Amino acid sequence: MTKPRNYYALIAVVFSAVFLLTAFLDGCTQSPLSSESQKRLSVQYADWFTDAMGHQQAMAEQKKRQTPVIVYFYADWCPHCKVFSATILSNTLVNQFLAQYPHVKIAPDNGKLETELAESYKLVSFPTVFVVPPDAETVQIKIPQLPQEASQSPQGAKGTEEASKIFLKRLIAAIDRR
Repeated sequence: MTKPRNYYALIAVVFSAVFLLTAFLDGCTQSPLSSESQKRLSVQYADWFTDAMGHQQAMAEQKKRQTPVIVYFYADWCPHCKVFSATILSNTLVNQFLAQYPHVKIAPDNGKLETELAESYKLVSFPTVFVVPPDAETVQIKIPQLPQEASQSPQGAKGTEEASKIFLKRLIAAIDRR
């Protein structure tokens, strides 16, 4: 039995469509971060308190030292949080500044207590940073816009450095408000 010519054309079209769809889906799952940024993402910041228990520890440290607490809300699934962590939070100047204050990272997806903390801060989006002064109102810090090519080119590195400086200025201004 012979197959009609349309049969082979149909097979070729189906294989082409499957190939293109596979290539497209593979491109969608590629990380937008360079391999260097991905390495920095895996670095744990030992001096960060984490989640609800860490929040309690940071607030206790605040009472003891009478200093502001810096609270960072993020989500593991959030691409902006990953870029923020890999660029601004890994910046040497930012880390040196943060080392002066108790600071805590909270992922509301990690549990009920973390979700309740996010609600108490009236969290709207990720990433979000708050400064909690000892005797004043909490201040939300606006995250600077990060360059698309952050850490993927020399221009991106310059943009990242600029974004880090903007973030530091906003952080200092929020702390100085008290």
